[in-house]
This record gives sequence, C-alpha cells and structure tokens, in this order.
Amino acid sequence: MYMTPRTIVQIALDKARADLQYNLEQRELYYDNPQKTVDNDFINSFRENCLKHLARLINVHRKGACHSIDLSSLPYRVLCTPAGYVICIPGMEPAVIHAIPEDIEDLLLEFDLIMTGLGSIAEEELIEFNARMMAGKIASSTLESLVEDLLVRHSMEIKVICQRRGGWKCILSSTLFETSMAFFSDAEHIREDIERCANRIHEEEEG
Repeated sequence: MYMTPRTIVQIALDKARADLQYNLEQRELYYDNPQKTVDNDFINSFRENCLKHLARLINVHRKGACHSIDLSSLPYRVLCTPAGYVICIPGMEPAVIHAIPEDIEDLLLEFDLIMTGLGSIAEEELIEFNARMMAGKIASSTLESLVEDLLVRHSMEIKVICQRRGGWKCILSSTLFETSMAFFSDAEHIREDIERCANRIHEEEEG
C-alpha cells in the first residue's frame, strides 16, 4: 500500500515518541534518574530517533529510482558511502538508506516541518509521562494495600506506571536479589501476575 511522504514522516514521529516514552520509563523505574527538563540532549535524542525511523520506513516502503536531487532549500544532504546512501543532518548520526527514492525531497521537506516543532512535542511528551507517573504513584498506594501480603511473602517491591491505553506497567523488584521483572497488568489480574513473576524471580535466582 502506497504511503504519502507525510504519512511516512508521521509514522516515524509516532515511533520516536514511543521510544521517548520507553526511555523515560527506563530512567524513572530502573535507574532512578528521572528526566526533569527538556534539555538539548533530550531533544537531540528524540530527533535522532525520528531520523532513524524515517530511514527504516524509506527502506521498507520506497524503491530507489532517483539519480539527481536538489536539497538546496534544506539543511540536509544525501551522500553515497561504501555502506550505502546516508541522510546527513548537522549534529546528528547519519541514517543509512538502501537507495534514493524519487520523492526524497518531499520526504525530507515533511521531515523538516516536523523538526521545527520538535521541542514543543518533546515538552508534551514529558508532561504526559509525568502525569502517567503521578497516576501510577496513586495506583501504587492503593495497590500495595491489596497485594501487601504477596509482596511481604515474596520479599518484593512494586512500582507502577499507568499506560496510555489503560492498565499498568509494573516493575516487581526483589529485596533479596538484585533482580526485577516488568509486566503489564490491571486490577483484575494483579495478584496472579505478581505471584507468577515473583515465583519466576525466585526460581531464576535460586537455581
């Protein structure tokens, strides 16, 4: 199915947003190093993920047919290297594409439009993540009273972050071993999920 340049760039952005949310979760839940502000490193990482996904989508949904391109109106270059063609953007890791599609200029024009507002999008993502974390902390407080007996019996602690589409992402951590396990759950299944994951952690650590 044919995808327009705008559709391809939007999908690349959506995938990069999902990567960003995942990285925020990792920093908060595993490394106890939350992202507090939208700084240059945060935006640059977001931008590089957008470009990486754009290149992957071009490789899947486009075939090379272009031999002459004019990108003079954009701060981007497409170069031929031993590894293939690369999209080069100042300050970013080049992204490899197998060949140059006919609509490469339109693709990069759409990409450039997205890039101009990327800082605002990053702000929105961080605000949403913090809201999900706050909701998760409230859920954790309620949850602990429901599953406290399981946590004590298995020597576990739990962190919760609410998901965009409902339900929880939970991190179950052992207080005996330096081990944790992530799983998705909800109010109906949380006890059986904790029991299952706790047993698995003990089995893996005890041999």
